[in-house]
Amino acid sequence: YIYYKKHPTRKHGVEFDKYYRTEYQVNKKRVAINFGWLSEGWKQHKCLSLLEKYKKNAKNGKRPISLKDEKELAKEKEAEKERLNSQQHKDTITIHNYFYNVYYPLIQKQKAIKTYQREESLFRIWIDSCIGDMPFKKISKADIDGIFYNVT
Repeated sequence: YIYYKKHPTRKHGVEFDKYYRTEYQVNKKRVAINFGWLSEGWKQHKCLSLLEKYKKNAKNGKRPISLKDEKELAKEKEAEKERLNSQQHKDTITIHNYFYNVYYPLIQKQKAIKTYQREESLFRIWIDSCIGDMPFKKISKADIDGIFYNVT
């Protein structure tokens, strides 16, 4: 069943605004779902269809079983998506981008002027020309040896 209570003063159209809620039992525990106000877009048929969906999920042992659970699932999916995007970004960052966007601005604050200028010139001349456009993950020992043999 979907229950509602009328707001004592607020109206939605001609009728008083209604707040929809329901309760049902899952594994001998009572689950209460507070849907919301009619003026916020919660209609009785929408609440009823969600209630049927949640009861069916609870019966089959699936999630979500409530609005709160649905929001938690959405947060978990968003966090997983963010983690995958972050991992993909880490996997594709190149040596050149890392040096000029992360490392170089950091050493400019921490080291003396001549030191960071020298590091930048060494990177530009020896490292960037050989492996600057490669992602960290794809660099092999042979690439490092190639830099070493170019220097000597």
